[in-house]
Amino acid sequence: MRKFLTVSSFLFCLYLLFFSVTVYGQTTTGIREFVLFGGQQSVQMSTSTSVSAGAVGSYKLVKSTGNSVFGGNIHSGGRIELANSNTVNGNITAANSDALPGTILQVGSNAVLNGKIDVNGNIVIGGGTVVGPVTYSSGFSYSGP
Repeated sequence: MRKFLTVSSFLFCLYLLFFSVTVYGQTTTGIREFVLFGGQQSVQMSTSTSVSAGAVGSYKLVKSTGNSVFGGNIHSGGRIELANSNTVNGNITAANSDALPGTILQVGSNAVLNGKIDVNGNIVIGGGTVVGPVTYSSGFSYSGP
């Protein structure tokens, strides 16, 4: 009986260790990861803008008006609109927390998207290269390369 308790206690502790590493080891997005964060306002990047590292985000909208380079992630609680010739070396996420209709991620032509894309809504990418996986919620669509 004592050996069973010892083995079962060991297995239980091993289970707790694995569970805590799995749950607490997940990465979350904290405000310190952002080099540019718009809060409730939109973030608009003008043409020929380069953000070498760090995340760019907003609760509502992240938008570029011309060829820009994003060295890190782009996170939006709403929508993302990227003009032609944008490069994103990080992940792209758009939560669409207001359940807006229409296109939630709009990307122009000649895009280079090197990370994962995760969108709660419709995705339209005009052309270019998509390297990472693209995921979107059930009932929505993806159009692009």
